[in-house]
Amino acid sequence: MNTAMEMHDSVVLKYERFPDGTGFILFRAVVFRSDGRPAIDTGVSGWQGVRMAFTEMVLEARFQTTNRTPLTVICQSIA
Repeated sequence: MNTAMEMHDSVVLKYERFPDGTGFILFRAVVFRSDGRPAIDTGVSGWQGVRMAFTEMVLEARFQTTNRTPLTVICQSIA
């Protein structure tokens, strides 16, 4: 089973970076599953919690007047 996360419809619930450079992002995410190509071939999709862990994480945020804040995550490797 192949799995893919649709970033543009997913919501960041929490993110944290620790002093050693590790960190995580917790999403309420749209996830696709398929025996072929997720989001292209027939399969299933739905909302689920997704936690991405990083070993070298830098956070950059630009705040706007809207309630949607762009978040840029730069990482060297994913844990």
